Amino acid sequence: MARTLRQARAILIAVLLAVLVPGTASAATATATLGSTPAGGESAPEVVTCFSAVQALSDPGSPSYVAPATGTIKSWTVQGMTETIHGSFLDSTVQLQVYRPDGASWILVAESAERVASAQTLNTFTTSVPIQKGDILGLRSSIGCTYTSLLGGDTVASFTSHPATGTSLNLDNAPLGFARLNVSAVEEYQVPDTGGGGGGDNGGGGDNGDGDGEQEGDSDAGEQADHGNNGHQAPACKHGKKKHHGKCRGRGHGHGHGQSKKTR
Repeated sequence: MARTLRQARAILIAVLLAVLVPGTASAATATATLGSTPAGGESAPEVVTCFSAVQALSDPGSPSYVAPATGTIKSWTVQGMTETIHGSFLDSTVQLQVYRPDGASWILVAESAERVASAQTLNTFTTSVPIQKGDILGLRSSIGCTYTSLLGGDTVASFTSHPATGTSLNLDNAPLGFARLNVSAVEEYQVPDTGGGGGGDNGGGGDNGDGDGEQEGDSDAGEQADHGNNGHQAPACKHGKKKHHGKCRGRGHGHGHGQSKKTR
């Protein structure tokens, strides 16, 4: 009966800790910016059309187009054309793409809806596109798909068609060196709480040294922890204590009335 009551109390304490101590099983949200758009010292978007394209390689000194974790792209940005074509500024039709490396090929795994990037404007669009760790940003653009990089390790691979999602693609054209895709994106992902939760209860039951001094005589480790015996069960009543219905009666000397709470 006493053990049943202690087990019920342990369950109640665990429930209360889950409610009162925030973050015991939670995860924090983090964001990462992938890719890039033209900045100072780099060229404006070029008069290049991409039916589909992926940032095949990035120079070590360049922004990464690769997802650092599995998450969701929440927004993406394209620089509109800043140069005139036949005397006019042209808007472009754009679509964010996500590719997954597959040996020497790339699989198109996800896309956003098509949007219009206004000329002479840094265009940002909201979206919700899933992306896995290791996936790479891609782009469809009617014009202004790439811009010139100052670093030779930046390489864009392009394809001559717009494939269906799930299609594996091989290079249709020679890779374009000293080039970056004109696209950046903000990914949101979850970071597990590595601080642990409930670890301060020293045995999980929360009864460590509760002072009721009763010893059941079984080998249950949780019961031993209740009485502060450090894993060793006494074979008989200690001096000065009497047996009552097969149990030792007396005040326990266990320690650990307080339960540690995680500070966030």
